[in-house]
Amino acid sequence: MNSPSDDSSVSERSILDPSTIRRAQRDERIEELLDRWEIARERGVDLSADMLCVNDPELLPIIRARVEKLARLETYLRDSARENLPDPILDDDDPTLGVAWGVRLIRLIAEGGLGRVYLAKDLQIERLLAVKFLRPERRHDPEQVERFLVEAQITGALGHPGIVPILGIGTSHDNLPFYVMPLIEGPSLADAIDDFHLAHTDESYYRHADFRRLLNSFITVCQTIAYAHRHKVLHRDIKPQNVILGSFGETILIDWGLATLLPQSQTPSTESEKRLLASTLRVRRRISAKEGTLPYMSPELHLGLEDHHPSSDVYALGVTLFRIMTGVLPIDVDHRDELVHRIIAGEYRVASDAKPGCPAPLAAIASQAMSISASERFKSAAELAQAVSDCMDAHCGDDSRNDSGFWSFLKRRRHER
Repeated sequence: MNSPSDDSSVSERSILDPSTIRRAQRDERIEELLDRWEIARERGVDLSADMLCVNDPELLPIIRARVEKLARLETYLRDSARENLPDPILDDDDPTLGVAWGVRLIRLIAEGGLGRVYLAKDLQIERLLAVKFLRPERRHDPEQVERFLVEAQITGALGHPGIVPILGIGTSHDNLPFYVMPLIEGPSLADAIDDFHLAHTDESYYRHADFRRLLNSFITVCQTIAYAHRHKVLHRDIKPQNVILGSFGETILIDWGLATLLPQSQTPSTESEKRLLASTLRVRRRISAKEGTLPYMSPELHLGLEDHHPSSDVYALGVTLFRIMTGVLPIDVDHRDELVHRIIAGEYRVASDAKPGCPAPLAAIASQAMSISASERFKSAAELAQAVSDCMDAHCGDDSRNDSGFWSFLKRRRHER
């Protein structure tokens, strides 16, 4: 065991480590260049990424990606400001809320096939919120209304730090159902993955602290899914775009619109559980087994063989881990039929070909999670999280690409199954 003096010396060496200093200097320079771009925009000058990086060519890929995102956001906010948005008033008689609650909409911040999410302000306690409304054109369709409310009820029933809590459900003055959530601000895991792999193209990328942070976020998502599965809920649309990384270390899994209850949960003990189960069963019959994000859907979902088993979520987690390790999808083709064929056949890229230097132990974990046969995958999201955690503890930061000890670890896991 290390003594306190040993721990402090390690900490001091970490703080003074040249790579840590260089990383901090690089991040500071990136912020400086982005500030220069924003100041120029305010003055009506359009500075390109190439112009900004004349003296910093190594930063060009990162700056170009960031500038493009900032420009899209600026256009989006300008267009949103032109819209005449109504103020929703929460229904005083709604027993879910219990009290009158006024909310003022500020702007549209996200939009999907079923609903729209607005940035809003709570007029009572001056806090910012997110309010999701059913799309107006769907309000007269009872099936769509029920699907929207089931999403809110399932999400609201899951009390976990990795899931946005539902603060209330109501109906606006123009008869649009909605639910209210805390506002979670931050980039998606997809953005963080892209930024990391743009910045780290060397074969020792897995040694960087930022890579370990991505893996820690992944472990948090696995633990969140393990909690949901324990409460008999499948997410069914796990992907990096549906994970938000908060400003203070939060990792939040969002968009439970395709979530469904596991068959084992069909023994409700209360009237509210019976009503939720009945609604969920009706919605589940109407949602196609093939609904979802194609590259993250398991072979059995594409075949329509299995719609309600935790292994399909474990598969999506495996694809997400592959994205974290390599920056790309295990199968990335434009044609839908070819994509589905390759997923069913298990024709995945080799991780080390997709990203030279990719740690073999992590690649083996992702490969097991993406097994064609559901029975060959990790038995649970919790087991997958533990495998990644054990790998990080033993090998991240070391040369883990040819580590015999970890292969023994994986072999023990297979024998334990």
